[in-house]
Amino acid sequence: MKQSVYGENTAHPEICVSLCNLGAAWVKLGDPGKAIKYFEQSLTMQRSIHGEDTKHPDIAVSLGSLGGAFKELGDHRKAITFHEQALQMRRSIYGEDTAHPNIAVSLQNLGAAWGDLNDHRKSLSYFQQSLKMRKTIYGENTVHPDIAGALGDVGHAWTKLGDYRKAISHGEQALQMGRIIHSDTPHPDIASSLHSLGDAWKDLGDHRKAVSCYEQSLQMRRTIYGEDDPLTAESLYNLGVAWSDLGDQRKAIGYLEQALQMRRSIHGENTPHPDIALSLSSMGTAWYKLGDNKEARPYFAQSLEMYRSVHGDNTAHTDIARVLNDLGITSNNVGDHRKAVSYHQQALQMRRSIHGEGTEHLDIAASLLNLGAAWAGLGDHEKAISHLEQSLQMHRSIHGEDTAHPDIADSLHNLGLAWSKIGDHRKAASYHEQSLQMRRRTFGENTAHPKTAESIVSLGQSWSNLGDHRKAVGFYKQALQMRRGVYGEDAPHPDIASSLNSLGAAWHDLGDYRKAIRYYEQSLQMRRNIYGKDTAHTDIAISLSNLGIVWSDLGDHRKAIGYHEQALQMRRSLHGKNTAHLDIVGTLGSLGTAWRKLGDYRKAVGYYEQSLKMRRSIHGEDTAHPKIAATFDNLGAAWSQLGHHRKAVSYAEQALQMRKTLYGENTAHPHIANSLGNLSVAWRNLGDQRKGLMYYELALQMKRECERNKNSTS
Repeated sequence: MKQSVYGENTAHPEICVSLCNLGAAWVKLGDPGKAIKYFEQSLTMQRSIHGEDTKHPDIAVSLGSLGGAFKELGDHRKAITFHEQALQMRRSIYGEDTAHPNIAVSLQNLGAAWGDLNDHRKSLSYFQQSLKMRKTIYGENTVHPDIAGALGDVGHAWTKLGDYRKAISHGEQALQMGRIIHSDTPHPDIASSLHSLGDAWKDLGDHRKAVSCYEQSLQMRRTIYGEDDPLTAESLYNLGVAWSDLGDQRKAIGYLEQALQMRRSIHGENTPHPDIALSLSSMGTAWYKLGDNKEARPYFAQSLEMYRSVHGDNTAHTDIARVLNDLGITSNNVGDHRKAVSYHQQALQMRRSIHGEGTEHLDIAASLLNLGAAWAGLGDHEKAISHLEQSLQMHRSIHGEDTAHPDIADSLHNLGLAWSKIGDHRKAASYHEQSLQMRRRTFGENTAHPKTAESIVSLGQSWSNLGDHRKAVGFYKQALQMRRGVYGEDAPHPDIASSLNSLGAAWHDLGDYRKAIRYYEQSLQMRRNIYGKDTAHTDIAISLSNLGIVWSDLGDHRKAIGYHEQALQMRRSLHGKNTAHLDIVGTLGSLGTAWRKLGDYRKAVGYYEQSLKMRRSIHGEDTAHPKIAATFDNLGAAWSQLGHHRKAVSYAEQALQMRKTLYGENTAHPHIANSLGNLSVAWRNLGDQRKGLMYYELALQMKRECERNKNSTS
């Protein structure tokens, strides 16, 4: 209508206003591409009206609007360019050192844009400048909506930088100010502050406080907006994630399903939308944590397909990279390390394409860390260490060499895990010590936090691997106490069940089998409470397997076989009956050993042969691997007990050769010494006492050399 009044090609301020309003409407409708076209027309017209090089408030508004639209489109660098132009123009209009609300808005927009690019130090700097300017404008101690908003922004930046206490302090100030301004009535700003506080408490590890904040935010948003609103859906979604962190996956799925349903109602049942894709991905994670991988996988697949539909099938986008990363983590956790490596490589390649090949970026550092963990799971320790060290170096470069930050602590922790898998447990313990120290500095020296507990557990594992099981028990008890402090004394939680399992393992190593059984049984009972009594879950299978091993050590091999058979059935149900999987192969080996101890050597051979075939399928037919060598040993022992001593010698020789390939032809290694000892027994059983004595002397000589080497390095 206005173009009709003023003329189709007339440049007029009112037409500019209408173009801007249309752009803003398209942003709200979720189409920033259309919005940009209207904002560009408005900008061109305003420059035509006021002059191409004129500094004018309306031109600055259009520049800021374009920055906001490009932010919604995901092009954060273009967003920064427009916001910087808007800031420069406003300083030129109002004065370089003038405190003005519009300049404060530009500073705030730049803070948000740099945050989107994960440069949270720059983001914090702009937010702090905006806060300072608003306090100058309205008064240092004045209660004002703009100051409350700026406090919330600074708190959010501190959350991203890992200083959760500062984040909570600013968030609580923003909340208190909002409640004063709006007289404790339901208001969007109060709901937003509660939501941000929930995020900060979540990152600090206090999931109960996070749930409380999210619940208050949800209640308020329902009062303000009603049911079918994006912000109500956001609160439902975050409540689901918080309950998942607390270990109640069924409650989490309930909230996540409500959020998914609401988002489909808002955007359209079959409409591809980023919020729907995010809900699908989180549903997949919750089902995975509940132990139902079959239910989880379709959600991940739908999420990936939807993101590709939203952003373009061949587009490199942060959302697509994130889902690839999630798929990699899930695959790694269920033991499909090859698939995990593939997903993480795709995510890494995409993130480098987005942020720049040589750019140091948090997403790239995260992909390097996860790829390192996947390579460690696959047994390629050289690649694992390389990727993890790159991740650590990048995190230190981003956050500061001497900064205590959760990302750096995570890298140190994962390096500890990788060195543990290589067998250098002293180096592993050193990394876990550094990680623990940093997490205590980050979350609080005496604060109960899940990540701090994780480091304590890993230190216990390192000391257990070094043979000091009493020290391990001490660390495991600390972790158990801390986890009960985090989740609740009597709360069934996967982390608490894991600590009970670790204590069972430590007492098992110390030879107190009855105490080990008590902890294993508590862990099993808790896991069944969490996941469901009849649910097939990896953690339940671990508890069953551990109970099988300890009952075997107590001499009750029939009871042991009962537990191992339950574990085998569950693992085949989880991974597929005919799937070659490390968990299945381990249970086959345990069943072979239990039947051998029970005296049924033919059954033992049958299970060992299945185990050998599966291991070769997993690691490669001609690959030298410690577990394959151990299976040769077991087969040799079983055949010897059946009286087939030549077969026993053959398997013992294969084990020896493989271990020399693994550790070095002339290396003194405990495993090689064991193989020499096994060969000595096999030759003596075959009646060749001379060869038996020769291998016995070689084994004894190597064991002494190993002991000397151990003493010289301790």
